[in-house]
Amino acid sequence: MQVEAIYNQGNIQLLQPLHLKRNNFRLVVNVPDEEIAAAPLPVYQSETQVNQQPAMLSFADTVEQILAPYRQILNAPPATEPMDYQAIWEEHLLQKYLASHEKPDL
Repeated sequence: MQVEAIYNQGNIQLLQPLHLKRNNFRLVVNVPDEEIAAAPLPVYQSETQVNQQPAMLSFADTVEQILAPYRQILNAPPATEPMDYQAIWEEHLLQKYLASHEKPDL
């Protein structure tokens, strides 16, 4: 479908209102050659700009909100100090080797 629109400082305004099925989709715009002041941008740059659409940014924000509590947990200091780990390990070794070598009382 072709519709007329007006370009004004980065915004495209349709001359007649349309009820669209989606809020975000790709379209092709034909710009008259006499309206172009400089060379057009390379395709890879314009695709980068298209990929940063508001819908994708809101999805990234949603993912960030979901992961934020887990990031806080992962960045938290350990619950025990390194010396506590050493004491726990020593107790484990004592129980493992000394308790197994004790002779039962008869």
